Amino acid sequence: AKQAMHNLTQHHQKNLLQFYEETQEPVLLIGHSLGAFFALNLLELSASLIKRAVLLHPFIKAPSLSGKLILKSAASLYEK
Repeated sequence: AKQAMHNLTQHHQKNLLQFYEETQEPVLLIGHSLGAFFALNLLELSASLIKRAVLLHPFIKAPSLSGKLILKSAASLYEK
């Protein structure tokens, strides 16, 4: 399951990079549940390509780490 999640994250990152190359504009990510989990991962991997992220009921594997992960990802948006 861990490898599958990693592969899906890489797939979404590839799509994000391709979209960015076509538009040259940072994107707005909106994710619900597992989609919010992928949005968080994309924020961590490719923050410079993301203008804003809206996370609705994010699926997070380790709830004790969720606050730190969300704050770290959100901080990258405000550094721009």
